[in-house]
Amino acid sequence: PLEPQKAVMKSVLEALSLGKHAVLESPTGTGKTAAVLCAALAWQRHRMAKAGAAPQIMYATRTHAQVRQAMKELRRTPYRPVVAVLGSREAG
Repeated sequence: PLEPQKAVMKSVLEALSLGKHAVLESPTGTGKTAAVLCAALAWQRHRMAKAGAAPQIMYATRTHAQVRQAMKELRRTPYRPVVAVLGSREAG
């Protein structure tokens, strides 16, 4: 992973471990999507192995293009979670 990805992953893992929120900022093209997905899914897998249960992960985006990008990035990872994609074209 690139340095910005490592920083994002560290922040995500810290927030999840402490049950807190994280605000993340990184320039376009630095791998935020992959970093967030991998960190969250790794944490979920670890939690499931340790406690026998783990919270569901919900990943929200503003646009359909961002949904497609997230699914593309997810397919490039070793994780294969159950996924449901919800979307709407209605405005307002």
